[in-house]
Amino acid sequence: MPPKRKSIGRSTSQGRSKKISRASESVQQRDARLEAVRLQTAQARSNETVQQRDARLEAVRLQTAQARSNETVQQRDARLEADRIQSAQARSNETVQQRDARLEDNRIQTAQGRSNETVQQRKARLEDNRIQTAQGRSNETVQQRKARLEADRIQTAQARSNETVQQRNARLEDNRIQTAQGRSNETVQQRKARLEDNRIQTAQGRSNETVQQRKARLEDNRLQTAQARSNETVQQRDARLEDNRIQTAQGRSNETVQQRKARLEDNRLQTAQARSNETVQQRKARLEADRIQTAQARSNETVQQRKAR
Repeated sequence: MPPKRKSIGRSTSQGRSKKISRASESVQQRDARLEAVRLQTAQARSNETVQQRDARLEAVRLQTAQARSNETVQQRDARLEADRIQSAQARSNETVQQRDARLEDNRIQTAQGRSNETVQQRKARLEDNRIQTAQGRSNETVQQRKARLEADRIQTAQARSNETVQQRNARLEDNRIQTAQGRSNETVQQRKARLEDNRIQTAQGRSNETVQQRKARLEDNRLQTAQARSNETVQQRDARLEDNRIQTAQGRSNETVQQRKARLEDNRLQTAQARSNETVQQRKARLEADRIQTAQARSNETVQQRKAR
């Protein structure tokens, strides 16, 4: 029987000599060696069939899962930190074209992977994402949270500043469809909880803003509202006003006497504050607009409506 072949590893003379040669190689020699390895790997993978590729990827997944299942918490943290450093170094050296190509490849791979998943797999993936996000955010400090939100705002602003009108309209339409689908499936309790969370978040956000931030926010809201309304048709305007009337009527039909008195008092205070700050020209323009609206409303009323008024 022939002797058994000894496994070649780091403890053998061949492994030690290879380690010494790599430690003494220059940066150019290392880059050339790695490039040669990449070419060999690419050539080998370009000739494999679909079955061979699936088998190779599955073997890699199994090996990775086995290796990670045996690592300690410290080893896992060290591995993740090393991955972050390598990713940061690699991305800091890439050009704009390389970055765009990388992001596009990621989008394609993500889209292909998600297009093949079942409803159960999608729900499980989303649930895992929620759990991971909740765990990650539960451990962050106030400074880390502020830094994360600020980074998100900057990334969102950069991405939206580069989108075309068609891309913006498509994004907004996708958001509307996703929001409508999500809200159509929620129960009455879930809807109330969502609205309550929105109120709390809005109140917290507005309680911390300065006078300048509040004025800027209100001015942005006015501009956005004016732009949206300037583009709506007569039918869209009538439908919007009718929806507002129905919502207002529903909201007021459920309020108590105390809530009604508090609402009216708030309206009086807001109106008084707004009118105390207006100039003579603004007051004249407001009164003129009121007269025009009143005349238009009365010109459309019937005899019975006029008698009742």
